Amino acid sequence: MPDTRALKAATRIDWSRVREENVAGGLVRRVVQTGDFTLVHYTYPPRATFKRHEHPEAQLTYIIRGEITFALGNAQQTDHILQGAFRYA
Repeated sequence: MPDTRALKAATRIDWSRVREENVAGGLVRRVVQTGDFTLVHYTYPPRATFKRHEHPEAQLTYIIRGEITFALGNAQQTDHILQGAFRYA
């Protein structure tokens, strides 16, 4: 269930107040949802993988620390994102 308690009028999110959800294999997710958007904070353990998925809405990814590789389309193309970078898809 999404958690909106962390939202303030200025939309600063206090992630420490958002409930953690253990997804699988050490992957932790926190979700904040409003009527306008959904923001998800993931913490991946080293060398983790995430199940291939699709969704109709746009996705903006920001890498706080570390790096991630996205498999695109039929996985013949990848996009490697480093710390401090955004990726919009």
